[in-house]
Order: sequence, then structure tokens, then C-alpha cells
Amino acid sequence: MVEGSEEKQDTDRNMEVMWGVIKAQNSPLVGFPELVLNAASFAQTVENMFTLSFLVRDNRVALVEDEERGWCVQPLEGGKAKGAQQPPQQQQQHAPQLQFIMSFHLKDWEAMKCYVRPSECLMPHRDKAAQHERDKAAAAAEERATKKARQHERAA
Repeated sequence: MVEGSEEKQDTDRNMEVMWGVIKAQNSPLVGFPELVLNAASFAQTVENMFTLSFLVRDNRVALVEDEERGWCVQPLEGGKAKGAQQPPQQQQQHAPQLQFIMSFHLKDWEAMKCYVRPSECLMPHRDKAAQHERDKAAAAAEERATKKARQHERAA
């Protein structure tokens, strides 16, 4: 597998996990720090911000400032949360792509950890080695199923 495609798969997987986390909240706004912070990993916090940037780009969420909570993430009406099943090409034709850029340093992560308790972090910690093993097992299972189907076709 090419490393770039592996990174894309990781990003796609992380986007779906984050989208699921956002949809599972009982609030129209999800706190930005609670969503992106991984108290055990600066790198995964940065990856979470990267993942969020794709959800913003795809017009699935917006960053909004709440007077009481500070920066929050809000699912958008046109996003998949409300059942819009348009292909990405059609979504992009109807809505402009948006981006956000921010500076984030180790000292910012340390400060964020003082603000958000680990139990309030919404995104799960990703164990890269375990995910790699699950991916390998899934690929092997798919290969076995394909082989078995071919054998069944030959026998029929």
C-alpha cells in the first residue's frame, strides 16, 4: 500500500469517527477543545484539528463562537447529519469550500489540558499499531472470502 493512500484512509476514518462524535452529542454545539483535545497525545490533538479542517472544508461543520463556551463546532444543515446524500462533487458545486488556519504549539496543548479534563475529551485515543493490525486482519479476511467465493464459483 502506498503511504499517501494509507494517510488518506486514516484521515477518512478519523473524519467518520469525529462526525459520529459530533452527531452523538445532545447539543447543537460541541466544544472545540473537548472535540480536538487528546490529553495523552499532542500529535493526535494536531491530527484531530487536521481532521476537523476537512469537515469544515466539506461544509459539514462550522466553527462558531459562543459567548459562554468559547469556540464550538456546529453541524451544518446541508451536511450529512441532516440526511443530504449528495455526492461530494455536487456538494462542492452548491457550497463554497471553507478552510481554517490556526497556530498550535506544545504550550497551547499544555494550556488546553488544564482547561479540559481527560474525561471530557470526546475523540478516542488512536493506537496506531492496533489499528494497523485490525486493518491487516480485515484485509486477510476479505482475501479469504474472495478466495472462497472463487472456489465456490468454480465448483458451481
